[in-house]
Amino acid sequence: MRLQLRKPILVGGMALSFGLWLFWSIRDTALEIGEVSLLGTIAIGGSFWWLKHQFGQKTPPLIFPASLGRKEVEAAIAQTRDRLSILKAEDTDRDCSDLEVQLNLLPKRLERQEVNIAIAGAKLAGKTCLQKILATSTWENVTWQEMPTPSHSLENWQEDCLQAADAVLWLLTGDLTDSELQVLKRLRSVNQRILLLFNKGDRYIPEEREMILQQLHQHILGILPAKDVFSILAAPAPIQVRQHQGDGSLKEWQESQKPETQPLRDRLEVILSTERESLVWGTTWREAQTLQQQIKIRLNDIRRDRALPIVEQYQWIAAATAFANPVAALDLLATAAISAQMLVDLGAIYQQKLSLSVSKDTAGAIGQLMVKLGIVELSTQAIGHLLKSNAITFVAGGTMQGISAAYLTRLAGLSLIAYFQDCAIDSTTEETPFNWQKLTQKLKVVFEQNQRTEFLQGFAKQTMARFSS
Repeated sequence: MRLQLRKPILVGGMALSFGLWLFWSIRDTALEIGEVSLLGTIAIGGSFWWLKHQFGQKTPPLIFPASLGRKEVEAAIAQTRDRLSILKAEDTDRDCSDLEVQLNLLPKRLERQEVNIAIAGAKLAGKTCLQKILATSTWENVTWQEMPTPSHSLENWQEDCLQAADAVLWLLTGDLTDSELQVLKRLRSVNQRILLLFNKGDRYIPEEREMILQQLHQHILGILPAKDVFSILAAPAPIQVRQHQGDGSLKEWQESQKPETQPLRDRLEVILSTERESLVWGTTWREAQTLQQQIKIRLNDIRRDRALPIVEQYQWIAAATAFANPVAALDLLATAAISAQMLVDLGAIYQQKLSLSVSKDTAGAIGQLMVKLGIVELSTQAIGHLLKSNAITFVAGGTMQGISAAYLTRLAGLSLIAYFQDCAIDSTTEETPFNWQKLTQKLKVVFEQNQRTEFLQGFAKQTMARFSS
């Protein structure tokens, strides 16, 4: 009978102790023969190798949860209802009946018995064959839907159709591509149930099949459980058969093979018997998240319509200030008070609590960020070139500064609008620190969208008109 030690730390300590005892026992002899370094390395290094081997092969935990409980789904529905109330309160004239209908259906869908399983994957991966096979199964209230492969890159593929399914069977005929891996990660981030199936493995020799399967398991560590990744043969290639006839001739034909889908059937049997409710709850949760996003889009449209006039108001104030008091170089910190008040007003529209002191510090930081990103230099150079090369001329020393101040204030305002649109739509009583990485990204995008010559030319003329009025 084999004795198995179940105390790895104790065993490791014993191995290390034995190694050290061995080292000290033979030290004197080793010194005489000049091999102390070698023996010490063997004794200690071998022990540490054993410990590393024992503790270094752990499977990382799943990054995303496999399913949601009913309480979490009901909480998401309640949050959706609260956000719809916010939308209706901010624009009482807006028709939200379509959103209300969708919201009222969500609690009923928690009781749904039907399960819809999508079959997806690359082109020619065997989706049609697998659907035909599964369509003959005896599971009750289960439908199988083959998802069309997008004609464009998977990287830009919207997974709305897959998110609407209760589970996804993703077929592969080889290793995962990077775009496929990203799709799987996005689906798992919204609690989608996925089985990863390696199909058409009979195209490879056994060693290659094993290597591909190992690579798949390695790539999905922390994304999918290992038991949800396996091989199938939805339509095995026929086998070439040769038979010698009595007359000495050779007869050849191809003999078809039965599909090998039993591992998939066994796994689906477990999932449908133990996770059926969880699959439905996960889909309902995703529907609530989608509805929240629709509400947010409409609310952002309302708030943007209110925010743009505020940005325009402060950009003209900044222009007038810089025009009346020109300086040799544009000093963004000098207009920090103007930008700070704009930040407070925009925050109020987007239900983001911001004190004036915090807004002043933030406005100054935004100005410094513009300098750091080179936006100030590029903008002033472009505006200066525009003034010199067109009919627009320097009618006063502050023209350049006025137009630049208005333009930069507008960039800051539009960037803040884009930033606030990504924030939670719920009102808050506590100040939330700015995510500067996200704000920097928004600022770059807004600058790229508003640096065209045609826009700058029109903006400069508009600003000049205000100076002359």
